Amino acid sequence: NHDSLHDCALGDPHYKTFDGNWYDFQGTCTYVLSQQCGWDLPYYRVEGSNEHRGSTHVSWTRLVKVFVYNETIELTVNILFYFIVNGVFAVTPFFLNNGIVHVHVSGFSVVVSTDFGLEVSYDTHHYVKIQVPPSYQGATCGLCGNFNNDPDDDFQTPEGEVVSAVVFGNSWKVPKDDESECDGCEGPDCGECTEEQVAVFSQDRLCGILQDTTGPFAACHQELSPDHFVTNCVFDMCLEGGQQHILCQALTVYSTQCQEKGIELINWRGPDLCEIVCPDNSHFESQGTGCPVTCVNNDSLHDCALPSQESCICDEGYVLSGADCVPLQECGCSHEGYYFHSGQTVILDQDCERVCRPVTLYGTCSGSGDPHYLTFDGKPYDFQGTCRYILVTLCDSTTGLNNFSVEAKNEPWQGLPVSVTAEVFVHLWGIEILMTKQRHGEVMVS
Repeated sequence: NHDSLHDCALGDPHYKTFDGNWYDFQGTCTYVLSQQCGWDLPYYRVEGSNEHRGSTHVSWTRLVKVFVYNETIELTVNILFYFIVNGVFAVTPFFLNNGIVHVHVSGFSVVVSTDFGLEVSYDTHHYVKIQVPPSYQGATCGLCGNFNNDPDDDFQTPEGEVVSAVVFGNSWKVPKDDESECDGCEGPDCGECTEEQVAVFSQDRLCGILQDTTGPFAACHQELSPDHFVTNCVFDMCLEGGQQHILCQALTVYSTQCQEKGIELINWRGPDLCEIVCPDNSHFESQGTGCPVTCVNNDSLHDCALPSQESCICDEGYVLSGADCVPLQECGCSHEGYYFHSGQTVILDQDCERVCRPVTLYGTCSGSGDPHYLTFDGKPYDFQGTCRYILVTLCDSTTGLNNFSVEAKNEPWQGLPVSVTAEVFVHLWGIEILMTKQRHGEVMVS
């Protein structure tokens, strides 16, 4: 139930704590965004790494790391449908330990959720949202604050001292060898906007569209004040030279938070304002589902608890296979929580003992035993031998595939110059399975 969750929002470089305290912080290091800091609750830790893009006065989130249940999940900038779990590249959706951790795409964000109520979403560009259940009240720390319903003491260092926003932010820096000079700026060093710039970027055709009482976002004003969002939008537009994509990011953040509160907005995008062009076999919906149909779960639309949101939705007859919309028959397979594309071969352990190799079509070879054969590639032929023969076996042991063989023992049939299969031997994992003739002796290998 999202209404019972409490969220912290982090952006570019604007932050809102669990207790609703807004502040700016332009540090470009790696920081503890939030973690469990007390009581007997499941442990979690969320780190965010920032970077400059264009202006050196504004920082943007480039990497989010979630540490939970002794697992590490990394969400990276500009990569929506893929992530890294414990150093291994994986594709959404992903399930860990029978679903206690779930990684999936919802709208234009990748989401990590846990069985105890933690939810971390990242739009893979700049906006991060962390939600925790009420049980964590007073038991969190980091840039999201302590979640004690008192915004006045949010800026606490790890030692418990209440300081300024910049000192607070820098105190939660995660030491890294390659980030020795990455602390945030303070005061005028962070850049300032002139009155003329503020007036320009506050116009209704730019950031002011957010607070226009007759504009596309007006339906949300009563539920979520646009004031902070307009201020942040103007600041970012000013320091980034008025670039259109900065405006689009600001409008998207407000739109997303409105939809999360159940507010249905009209489609405010168009060819002249932040239009979204979707990939092949999909289309844009301003009120799309937050639970898209995937190869892993083609029944996700039923009982979807997530609110509607802007999404690229697969066309009818297609489902999500990673980042692509494909026909259902071209889906891959899942193995121990991982999803693999159709035709993909993956070594699942260092000893190359297990391989998941989903394919669209299986190769089939058949021998009717009297004495007609059909190869995997569809070539028919007759053979009347009455010895023991190898029907199929693995010929290249360097592929990492499971070694196996299937053999057939033929015998004469009623004194005629025709052979029939009497016994079939299957060798797999050191085991021999014997299948004996019953009626027609037909053998099929798939």
